[in-house]
Amino acid sequence: MDEPERGLLSDYLKAMFPRSPLLAFIDRGRGFLHRLDVPSSGLILVAKSHDAWYQLKVQAACGDIQRDYLALCHGWMSPHRKEINARICWWPNGRRSPGSVEDSGRLSATKLSIIEFCRIGARGLCLLLIRIVTGRMHQIRLHTSHVGHPTVRDAKYSSKETAQEDARWCPDHFLHRYSLAFFDSARKQLHKVLEPLDSGLQEALGKVSILKAGLAGRPAGIMESQSLRRVVPVSADGKILNASSAEPGEDQGECPGRRELVQQVGLANVLAAGAVAPEPARALARSAEERAAAQVFRAATPGVVAVSRGYRQGERKRSGGVEDGLPPSLGSGFVWDATHVVTNYHVVRDLAPGELQIVFLDAVSGMDENELPKREILKGELIGSDPFTDTAVIKVIPPPSGTMTVGMHPLPTGESSALEVGQTVFAIGNPFGLDHSMSRGIISGKSRTLDIGERPIQGCIQTDASINPGNSGGPLLDAGGRVIGVNTAILTASGTSAGVGLAIPVDTVKRNVELILKKGFVSRGFLGITFAPDAIADALNIPGVIVYGIIPNSPAEQAGVRPMLNGTIGDVITSMDAKTIRTGSDVFRLLDKRVPGDVVALGLQRARRDVDGSAIIDQLTFNVTLSAAPRKF
Repeated sequence: MDEPERGLLSDYLKAMFPRSPLLAFIDRGRGFLHRLDVPSSGLILVAKSHDAWYQLKVQAACGDIQRDYLALCHGWMSPHRKEINARICWWPNGRRSPGSVEDSGRLSATKLSIIEFCRIGARGLCLLLIRIVTGRMHQIRLHTSHVGHPTVRDAKYSSKETAQEDARWCPDHFLHRYSLAFFDSARKQLHKVLEPLDSGLQEALGKVSILKAGLAGRPAGIMESQSLRRVVPVSADGKILNASSAEPGEDQGECPGRRELVQQVGLANVLAAGAVAPEPARALARSAEERAAAQVFRAATPGVVAVSRGYRQGERKRSGGVEDGLPPSLGSGFVWDATHVVTNYHVVRDLAPGELQIVFLDAVSGMDENELPKREILKGELIGSDPFTDTAVIKVIPPPSGTMTVGMHPLPTGESSALEVGQTVFAIGNPFGLDHSMSRGIISGKSRTLDIGERPIQGCIQTDASINPGNSGGPLLDAGGRVIGVNTAILTASGTSAGVGLAIPVDTVKRNVELILKKGFVSRGFLGITFAPDAIADALNIPGVIVYGIIPNSPAEQAGVRPMLNGTIGDVITSMDAKTIRTGSDVFRLLDKRVPGDVVALGLQRARRDVDGSAIIDQLTFNVTLSAAPRKF
């Protein structure tokens, strides 16, 4: 795509689709579902309506849009390299290399495979097949350069001398998006669009010598002839449907003068979402299950918010991506009542007073071409939290006018105690800063324990619904759209969803939110005991929890409970109120149901030596009056 004067493509789209999201959001960089770097070539995807823009944005957030590239890179990349995961930062304009790989950057992932190892003169090259998982600006160029293999004729991320040498044999930057695939939810079809290399890149590729084939073959019809360009309707199971009656290179449903305007902006092809003709015989109505899922989203999404912080002094606003113009996103939340929002404690714990902001978006509004989505950013005040269950309550500060644009839409709550494994659930949140994305799954397990510090969270819900960074604090919904949990953690080695997400059960959330609204904190029973790791008790075959330490002046010390001392094992807790104790989690689970002032009966084992030196185990019972847990957070 060559756009020497900014706005040519925008002018074209505004002329053809005057109510498109591009026109509505041009000042905030929205509208394009994907962009091409200025020196790159190939396909772009543009939404003609707000409905198409929103549907495609959700697909992009979930990784359902396939974006495949051909890249010719310097050097011979290891054939074992399959993916590049490196965080990307974007810097202010004026630098020769505006992007860089930094530990503080945004999560970015690029998958690749080698088509051919090549050479031109004494320089080694490799031809790559690339699919991007995330869509950061300059992502491919930054990632390939980061691993020592910059793309051919990249003037920003390779040396000036290398780029000048490349210009002698390659007319353009060799990075080409040759394939796009997206799902048309209205027609239940997956559409795939192919775009061959232009003649200049084909000519450059013909100058290199092929040394060895890689694991990936050349994509069919991409490097041979422009006449092979076509739109391929594909069914949901990946099968190519009957060929369209359109001529090669033509999209059905073209607007008058479209070809001339496309040529004016220098694009090989522009695909407008919804402009591809469906296969009428294959177009299926949405199933009842799909309609139900869509209804859950429409009903719940006005009550889901993004939790953000305001820009700090000297901090530059973000650039690039579909969320331009919004403050840095920390996580998600949902509307609890007419004035409060609930989220995770870990989402807001590091914010200074006055930094908290709540982003409201009515994603259902704006589906019509004539209406813009309603968005509002308001300040919030943290009124209380419970770190032990990762729960926080935020009071929304009304705008100066006193009337919200979007409004508060409290979500209904269900009962987590009645859940069953296998139930369908939905997670709505803001993964990677992409607002109002919904994923679907089932309840994979119940009564899971999540260790996040000194006190584990009991009774968590396990789900395979996709939960990623940014989903924290968002609701987990049942098929009726009721909140049954608050998404809080993922179990993964990569930092992204691996199919094991955990949510705090809503029964726990209800109890704690009510206490926070009354007192600003959660009061729970406190013993004043620290436990030895459960693994030690298991290794010693001790049936209970070993008391490792006692907090001075705590209820346990006052009752006479003994800790470990000079290597001698202390008391072992075997029961509480006649309920068997096997692990530390058992103790916390029972204490969560108690309040300060309650008396609990601790069953203990205490070892001592008889006069002849033999060991004696005494079975003891201590009545302990619980105090309030110290508020150390």
